[in-house]
Amino acid sequence: WRFFEGVTVDAPDLWKSYSRFRNLLFYKYPVTAPEMACYLSHRAIWQEIASGQSKAALVFEDDAFITDDQAFYRAIRDVAAHLDKIDVVKFYDYRPKAISLQLDLGATTLVSHRALSASTVSYLITKVGAQKMLTRNRLFRPVDQDWVNAWELDLRILSVHPNPVSTDDEGMSTIQESRKATRRNLLRTAWNEFLTVRRKRLTARYHSRLRLDCQPLGEGFGQAPDASSYRAHHPARQNSTM
Repeated sequence: WRFFEGVTVDAPDLWKSYSRFRNLLFYKYPVTAPEMACYLSHRAIWQEIASGQSKAALVFEDDAFITDDQAFYRAIRDVAAHLDKIDVVKFYDYRPKAISLQLDLGATTLVSHRALSASTVSYLITKVGAQKMLTRNRLFRPVDQDWVNAWELDLRILSVHPNPVSTDDEGMSTIQESRKATRRNLLRTAWNEFLTVRRKRLTARYHSRLRLDCQPLGEGFGQAPDASSYRAHHPARQNSTM
């Protein structure tokens, strides 16, 4: 493991890659400084992965902890031979919805939720996945919200179910506090209703393609029961990689 020093909110180039115009078009709130720092921290890690020799790496935010060691390491073993078919494997989901797709890979169950779940608390990302994320040069929403819109970057994202990782944060993160301070805008709220309908349609199309991409990996990639719900946040703090 290696501890990675995250980007701070007072970094001189914090807003250099931010697109306010795209934010207005594609997200419901202005991005806050902690959210931008969080995105840039993950992006710095992806740059190392993309330019390194490893096929994949594990990323943990500093408040993540493993709740089921056996399931966690088993999942890593089960997906290791199939990294060409998956870009990101998440070990934690923020308030996951009903499961739309389920894949039994060895002794591990991988899922994709009907509404793609947020959170970058703990995940495995392949070199190809890191390269895909780095193609987004202009940032306009929080990092985990880009994963909620995974089709934009052709990302194949699955989650381990049930999650073997949790977080010790109780929801009072710097990011959430900064988001609460953002003023609501009625026009943006109305526009977000349109974005929500659009996202649901594109998510259904994404799942159809994901099913085709991942079907060769195993049996049972279809409808599944509801996922459990959890509470957490997306901290703009340090991250660690392995």
